[in-house]
Amino acid sequence: MLLSIKNTNSVIPEALNTKVKNISVNVLFFASLRDAFKCSDLKLQITEGSTLKELRDKLFSEAGIKEEKARAIMYAVNHNYVSLDTRLEDKDEVAFLPFVSGG
Repeated sequence: MLLSIKNTNSVIPEALNTKVKNISVNVLFFASLRDAFKCSDLKLQITEGSTLKELRDKLFSEAGIKEEKARAIMYAVNHNYVSLDTRLEDKDEVAFLPFVSGG
């Protein structure tokens, strides 16, 4: 499936297909991802039927984040932990939560 992203508050290239319906999602970044994306949230338009994995892969590719970092992240949709094969729906809140260590 082609993932189209239209970012309403940052610069990410668009790949719009006018025959495909888009949905709105709000993506929240925490800890090191907030630094990597230089923001705490993005409001995006994505292709209806897109999975969390498709969204993550597109965002991480655009930001230059390597696969190793992607494996150390938990994901939540609407305050519930989910797997990467979760299909996103209109108005979902998606959180990218990196594992945090401290001492």
